[in-house]
Amino acid sequence: MATSESSESKSKTEPKYFKFTQVDAETGHSVISYPSMCPVFPDLPDLKVIWGEGNWYYGTASSKAKENPVNHIYAIKKDEFLDLLSNSLEAYKKDCLSKISQSYKQIKEYIDSQNDVESSTIGAQRYSDAKDFINNSQVSELLTEESQVSGQTMLELSNNIISSYDKYVAKHARLSGLKTLVSDTINSYTISPDNFVDDYYNFYSEREVLGNSIETPNIIAAYSKDPTDIHPEVDNNYTIRKYSSNLHARWELLK
Repeated sequence: MATSESSESKSKTEPKYFKFTQVDAETGHSVISYPSMCPVFPDLPDLKVIWGEGNWYYGTASSKAKENPVNHIYAIKKDEFLDLLSNSLEAYKKDCLSKISQSYKQIKEYIDSQNDVESSTIGAQRYSDAKDFINNSQVSELLTEESQVSGQTMLELSNNIISSYDKYVAKHARLSGLKTLVSDTINSYTISPDNFVDDYYNFYSEREVLGNSIETPNIIAAYSKDPTDIHPEVDNNYTIRKYSSNLHARWELLK
């Protein structure tokens, strides 16, 4: 008897899952059937909108809430709701990964543009020749001519070339590592069948400290105009969404 009562109690408290459209504020008709100048969400008890796609929205409501198919308000099973939510999340993750790849290419191109010599074929040759001179005392015609024109000794020139090239390569290594880190963080996120609504919210809401307005003002100066992604917290810290595709902001901290 206790088990039966427990199951009944759980049934009463567990929310219902709905797929629905907005409705007109005055008539209550679905905006699909009747375009509205003042659309609102339908009056379902304890309605919590989770996400939307086009004209359709998905959410939970009280177990007392009733569906109204004529008005495009449908009660759906929990498993179906979970599948739809999972598909929505996977589509968003895919879009994030695409944006990360685009940002990676843009930053990579910027690094190359700021290091035009090092990024060129001749830059790699200069580096190889400089290493040969330092390690084996081999003198190339390329560096000999550059040494004469620049007024640097072969040793000075070789050390400068190696230092500049190593810094250039290190930037690309950090950028590649950052792309992998951010991509893997987003790609590996999953939602639990037992806690999928909270997990879904967490993906969009969890934040991490990006920088400090005192210690890293370059980040704040560059991205303070994007409060949806980066905003101030206590102790002068600025945070970013943990699962954000904003590679540029994170790169500002590493470069």
